[in-house]
Amino acid sequence: MLIVEGEKCVESLTKLDMLATTSGSCTSASGTDWTPLAGRHCLLWQDNDKAGADYVQSVTSYLLALGCTVEMIDVEPLGLSDKGDAVDW
Repeated sequence: MLIVEGEKCVESLTKLDMLATTSGSCTSASGTDWTPLAGRHCLLWQDNDKAGADYVQSVTSYLLALGCTVEMIDVEPLGLSDKGDAVDW
């Protein structure tokens, strides 16, 4: 399961037949019910900025508490611009 920041990113990835979800924006992780992902393997793709890094840290804490395994995509080698995201990729 890919977890990204924003619905636009989810739409772009699902068009590529990838399974993706989001809580919404970079500040919405705490208001989301993450329990449907309990025990799953989750791959987080942050936006290329501080807000994106903060978002994946927050989401990671919720997912780990639910027994998920969590990995992060290293966005550095993707050559994204500042604030770049999965849509830009």
